[in-house]
Amino acid sequence: MRTNAPFEQPHYQYFFGRRHHEGSLAFREDDQDYQMLKKISQQVPVVMTLYLDRPAILTHVIDKTQAVIANFGLSDEVLFSRLLSSTPYTARLPFALPSSMDEVLQQKSDEPDDLRAALFPLGYGLSR
Repeated sequence: MRTNAPFEQPHYQYFFGRRHHEGSLAFREDDQDYQMLKKISQQVPVVMTLYLDRPAILTHVIDKTQAVIANFGLSDEVLFSRLLSSTPYTARLPFALPSSMDEVLQQKSDEPDDLRAALFPLGYGLSR
């Protein structure tokens, strides 16, 4: 399954509002991608690749997937060649992924890496 980090566009009627992703970082219950994930994960194992143009809250997603692969702009060709390759993945997150919106709201805007209980901390990932 290929999807994007959740976002809202409350200012879509404005020029920059159409280009800006903001709002909650969590998948809402009525989100189409989340609904599809819930349905499909009951039938087959799911490998999800998630375009992280911003952090995402994956607390209610990771229990429905076999693997989550973060990407920062990836063509279908590269994705499929890597999925079918026997070469091990190596990567590190450039930012922490929070466990809840409450945790995000309690952050201090002037302190980096200050999540109290990040779901995936800064630098989390795979290495050889």
